[in-house]
Amino acid sequence: MIRLLLLTLAAAFAAPEPAASTVPAPPSNVRRTLGNGVVVDWTRHRLEVLATEHDNNPARDLRPLEQAAMTQIDTRFDTALAKLPVRPGITWAALPDREELPSIPWRVAETRYHTGGSVDVIGAVDLREVLAPWSTSRAVPPPGPSTSDATGVLIDARGIAVDPCYAPVVQTVSGEVLFDSIVWKDVAWETTPVVWVADPMHSEARAAGLKPEMFLATGADTCTIGVADEDGPRWKERVASLRAVGGGGVVIVVDP
Repeated sequence: MIRLLLLTLAAAFAAPEPAASTVPAPPSNVRRTLGNGVVVDWTRHRLEVLATEHDNNPARDLRPLEQAAMTQIDTRFDTALAKLPVRPGITWAALPDREELPSIPWRVAETRYHTGGSVDVIGAVDLREVLAPWSTSRAVPPPGPSTSDATGVLIDARGIAVDPCYAPVVQTVSGEVLFDSIVWKDVAWETTPVVWVADPMHSEARAAGLKPEMFLATGADTCTIGVADEDGPRWKERVASLRAVGGGGVVIVVDP
């Protein structure tokens, strides 16, 4: 009887089973489809081309299929790159002096083998490598010290039909251009004009620093983002001469 009582008390005061922890999934990247099997990951600044090859006999060596998929990417990559939005209304194919830019080879980013006898290969290229010469040609010297305590810029453009591109334009509703994706000469080769994220808590949003100046987008025309006219003076006073603005510290939050 005493033993039963002790067991009952032990059960009553036992530590409760820990609840299963639910770790939230990390924020997704901003990805946009350019065509069949062609995706731009704007958060990572990467153009991806997917090729799939299939063999009805899954017992065969899949390496020839992998090679065939890579050959397929070779034939499609230039066409995919031609569709890349670089500026508002300007794709890679329409970029002035494009022929003078160096050709950057794509690399295998991922290979997936399926039990049914098919192989997926994703070929990718870093847009920073592709567009660094073009971005450098537009770069200007960095500004002097700024009196602003802002560490960057964060533009909330969620709920607005924005079509991401490599070098967007930010302007007021009345048409005054505040930011034309110009980067500073000393960092032009390794930085991008903006960072696209689908959540301000995304790790890449850290590019705007701990105290970014925040703006709410009022509308967009493809890759031209509008802000209120009354935000124009604040932009010019608080962020126009920031080191971060031409150094990759402009973060734009859009829908996934």
